[in-house]
Amino acid sequence: MEAYFPRIGGIEIVVQQLAEGFAQRFNDSSYVVTCSKDFQTYSEKRNGVSIISTGTLGRIASLPISPSYPFHLLQQTGDILQLHEPFLLGGMTYLTFLKQAKKRFKRLVVWWHSDIIRQKALAPLYTPLLNAVLHEADAIIVATPKHITSSKFLGNFSAKCHVVHYGVDISKFKETLESETKATYWREKYNKPIILFTGRLVYYKGVKYLVSAMENVPDAHLVIVGKGPLREELEEIAVKCPNNVSFIPFLSETDLIAMYKACEIFVLPSVENSEGFGIVQIEAMACGKPVITTDLETGVTYVNQHGKTGLVVPKCNSQALTDAINELLANSAMRSEMGEVAKSRVFKEFTVEGMVDKTLDVYNKILS
Repeated sequence: MEAYFPRIGGIEIVVQQLAEGFAQRFNDSSYVVTCSKDFQTYSEKRNGVSIISTGTLGRIASLPISPSYPFHLLQQTGDILQLHEPFLLGGMTYLTFLKQAKKRFKRLVVWWHSDIIRQKALAPLYTPLLNAVLHEADAIIVATPKHITSSKFLGNFSAKCHVVHYGVDISKFKETLESETKATYWREKYNKPIILFTGRLVYYKGVKYLVSAMENVPDAHLVIVGKGPLREELEEIAVKCPNNVSFIPFLSETDLIAMYKACEIFVLPSVENSEGFGIVQIEAMACGKPVITTDLETGVTYVNQHGKTGLVVPKCNSQALTDAINELLANSAMRSEMGEVAKSRVFKEFTVEGMVDKTLDVYNKILS
C-alpha cells in the first residue's frame, strides 16, 4: 500500500486496524510493505506489526516511484497477500512477477477502497492493469454494497466481492471524565452550537460549500479540523462569515473525540466518489451525533441513512446544507433521536472487531 500510520488517512487507518488485529490473533505474523516519504527505506515493528517503508524517488500522477518496493514485497511469504486498491504499484508488482508472487503467497485478496476518480486521462493505462489484478484476485473486499454498484470496475467481478464494513474502536468513544471535560471546554470556547467537519482540505471534500452555507447559519459555529492545499481558499470564503467559522489544523485523537462530543451536528459535504465511505462520519456517529452527508453513489449514504441517522442533501449545494443544518438546529429532539440511532448503528455494524473477524472469514473461505 502507499502509506501507513502515522501518515493518517482513511485507508491508512483501516490498514493499521487490520494489521494490528491480525498480529494480535496470529502471534505477530502480520507484515505491511508501504512507501516512505523520502529516499530511505525503513524497517520497524509497531504493535506486533512488521513494517517496511521503501524509499521513494518521487511521484508521477500520484503514483510513488519506489524501485525497491517489488523486492521487499516479494521477500515476504504468507497465506494471504492483500493489496489495497487503488494503489497501482502493488498491482504492477504482482502482475510483473506473477509466478514468483504465486509461489510466495497462497491467495491474493484485493481490498477495493474506491475507483480512481481524478486521473481520468490516464484511464487507458490503468484500466487494463486494475482489471488484470481483479481477475487474478481470489477475493475482493469492499466496505459496502454501494462500492460494487458505483464502481466502473467491479461489475464483472461481483461474484468475488465480499462486504466487510470499516470499523472504529468503540472503546475510545465511551464517556470519560477527560472527554467530557474537554468537550465542555470546546462548547464554552465557541459559545454557540458547534457544526463540525474534519478531514483533508482537498477538492473532493466539498468544504467550500459548507463554509458558504454558514453565511445563513448565524446561530452556530463551524469548526473545520484538518489541513490541505485549499486552506487559504476556504479562509477567503469564510471572510463573509468571520464570527462563525474556525480552522484547527490538527487535533490529537483524544481532543478530536472531545470535539465530536462537543458538536451538535457533523457534516461531510463531499462532492466526488473519491469519498467512498467517510470513516469520520462513523466516528461522529459513535459519539451519538447526527450527520449530514451528500447524495454520492458510494458507501457514504449507505452509512448515513436519511431520516434515521441524519440527513442526506444534494452535493455541491450550499443552500441545501444551510437548510439541513438549520432544520436540525431547530429541533433538539430530532438531533437526539438521530444521534442515538446513529450510535446504535455504529456499535452494531461498524466495529474494528467485526471488521477483522469478517476479513478473516473471507481468508478462511478462500483457503479452505
